[in-house]
Amino acid sequence: MVNKEAESVVGPMLRRIAERHGLVYAPADGDQPALLIQLVSWARTLGLHVLCGGKSRDMEYILREREGCVSDRFGKAAISAEDAWAFEPVRGDDAEEKMLARRIALASLRQAQDYDLCETAIMANATGLMPDKPALHAPVCRISEIPSMLCPRGRGGVLAREGAIDLVTCLRRPDEAGLGGGVFAVVACENAYARETLARKGLISNPARDCHLIYRPSHLLGIETPTSALCAALLGVPTGGAEVEPRVDLVAAPVRNISAGETVEIRRGGKEELKAWLEPARPIEDGAPAPLHLAEGCRLKRHAAAGEPIRVDMLEEPPGSRLWALRREQDSRFAIRRA
Repeated sequence: MVNKEAESVVGPMLRRIAERHGLVYAPADGDQPALLIQLVSWARTLGLHVLCGGKSRDMEYILREREGCVSDRFGKAAISAEDAWAFEPVRGDDAEEKMLARRIALASLRQAQDYDLCETAIMANATGLMPDKPALHAPVCRISEIPSMLCPRGRGGVLAREGAIDLVTCLRRPDEAGLGGGVFAVVACENAYARETLARKGLISNPARDCHLIYRPSHLLGIETPTSALCAALLGVPTGGAEVEPRVDLVAAPVRNISAGETVEIRRGGKEELKAWLEPARPIEDGAPAPLHLAEGCRLKRHAAAGEPIRVDMLEEPPGSRLWALRREQDSRFAIRRA
């Protein structure tokens, strides 16, 4: 499956339909969802406890200490002397404080987009890792800081839960390697010998050496996709996601007031029209937030205020829409809980 937008709305149903017809349905190797699903599956097979899994944004922030700024491909943000402390390495007891301070200092730079959250929704549905908060923590951090930040608070991190899905924006100097839009898992284990082995044999650990980072610093898109096709055709197996269920939906609210009759668009004239986040999946019924890529392209039946979630009953359902029909079939097939 190479269309993440449709996957986020009806992926579990498409997989069931494929299985019903003796076909293999799989995420495409080379893109982040498939790579993260495989990494999590591998870690769990080894008996490792996955505290957090996720992806790195393609956009990376470059820390230019001599110039006193952080830059991305589109601009830069000056770092004042008062804010410089926030960009020092995380010590282990200041993860949340530095995460929040960096977010404020870098608010003018390009932030995580709807497509980033779309991919994390697919990952959540295939792995059972769930959002710790609707818009995720999405920290700006060095590779070495990931196991210190994206671990439970009881271990010094920012997560209120174990088994979380999240994303990061890689912070690095110009001469340092980045994450390449790759994927990661923060893992732990109960066995003291295994824990020490993880810390000594190549994994990056938090200061307490009880949370460890496994990561893949690349995703090669279509260059890697042939492995998905080969596994399906020759072995009859998918390259990710043994238990895909509708666990979360990507939903959104407009950033401006939108009038009845207007079409729901994610961007208009290069400007962001909607702000997206993740919620537990619900049936598409009146009063429920509409999955973003179900709502996209639909006309509004009534006014939608800025910040108000776009709900199913606000939308004109396209006549004969296969996507809407598949989503209703999915809601019924998986008995998605009503709020």
